[in-house]
Amino acid sequence: MKKLTEQEIIRLMKEEWKARIHSLLNEKEEKEKSTKKSSTDLSVEVPVLGRNEVVISPGLKVKSKKGEGLGQGLLYTVHSVDSKSKKIVLTHEKESGAVRRVVTWDDFNKEFERQ
Repeated sequence: MKKLTEQEIIRLMKEEWKARIHSLLNEKEEKEKSTKKSSTDLSVEVPVLGRNEVVISPGLKVKSKKGEGLGQGLLYTVHSVDSKSKKIVLTHEKESGAVRRVVTWDDFNKEFERQ
């Protein structure tokens, strides 16, 4: 049996990694099709106490889609999420300091996309 070189091992690892990533992406697409969930939906479902809960966590980077209010294509960071009132506080860094924006859950999914 031939001994593999370091370059061959790395190439094989990359091929396996790409195959795994494509497999996971295909599984995700199939799940989205079966649940009719939009791929632009920024929420994530996580199992909590036996049921799936939708979560958005602080630190998530998002970009505005619309030109309304504070502009289009601006980068925001999720600062906090209030699950009871379903409001999300976003911050946008400017030279003059951070700008805060509070949006509802529905507006968040309509007006922002993943960074």
